[in-house]
Amino acid sequence: MYAVIYHGVARFTLSPPAGEIISGGPYEGNRDDNLNYARYNDPCSCTVFGSVLAVAQKGGSDDAIRLVDVANDQVTTLIDGGGGAFKDGPFQAGSGSGGGIGTPDYLTAINSTHLVVCSNIAQIRLIDTISNTISTLVDSVKSVSLLLSLSLT
Repeated sequence: MYAVIYHGVARFTLSPPAGEIISGGPYEGNRDDNLNYARYNDPCSCTVFGSVLAVAQKGGSDDAIRLVDVANDQVTTLIDGGGGAFKDGPFQAGSGSGGGIGTPDYLTAINSTHLVVCSNIAQIRLIDTISNTISTLVDSVKSVSLLLSLSLT
């Protein structure tokens, strides 16, 4: 099981009960690197996404969805706010161009190629990693209850 903690990502086991920070740590930032040197700015949510862990990070200009590949010891940015935090459309992974992500509060994986993110302005957005596009699915206060029902199915 994984969780975001302070400025990092932790892994927990139940048998035996144990926990460890696998990436990030006491220093905030926004840096892709290997697990030991990657930095996060206010990680707020994570989800298992295929063979990696997707982490939503908030932090003003550092809003992003980051991918943590534990097997290959790497952290990379999938999408950030550089292309326009609430702009739909194609994005170039890790470049900050095209569509973008803003204030990602809650993140869940639908399958190994699609992520759904809910922002604090009551939007639900779909990230398609096959076509590298982001699109708004719901733009209202109803989005939080819809996202919760998606994650329970």
